[in-house]
Amino acid sequence: MELADKLRLLRKQSDVRQTALAAYLNCSPGTVSNYENGAHSPDPEILSRLADFYHVSTDYLLGRSLCNGPTVSLDRHVLGPYTVADLLQLEERLPEKDLIYLIHTIDLLLKADSKDQDSK
Repeated sequence: MELADKLRLLRKQSDVRQTALAAYLNCSPGTVSNYENGAHSPDPEILSRLADFYHVSTDYLLGRSLCNGPTVSLDRHVLGPYTVADLLQLEERLPEKDLIYLIHTIDLLLKADSKDQDSK
């Protein structure tokens, strides 16, 4: 999906009018329309403000990531100093066989925890 399509879809999903978004971005509704029909692309500052507005990453808007969740969740500390982003970076360095093992282990731990919760 192209940037223009994502911007249009996100605005409609958020039930926001172009005029309201234009006021937030400090631009005209015509500029917002141009972003959404692909006539113009937002500059980096506007792109960042759009990502903040929709609570997505600029990577998602640019098609570099399929994840459209809020980026603040990547900064969440999981254990000690490790954040979700740190764990993802570690995962990228694992060979496929180790990654498969890790996923199976997590699945087993979740199932065991679920059984423990059910027995209480």
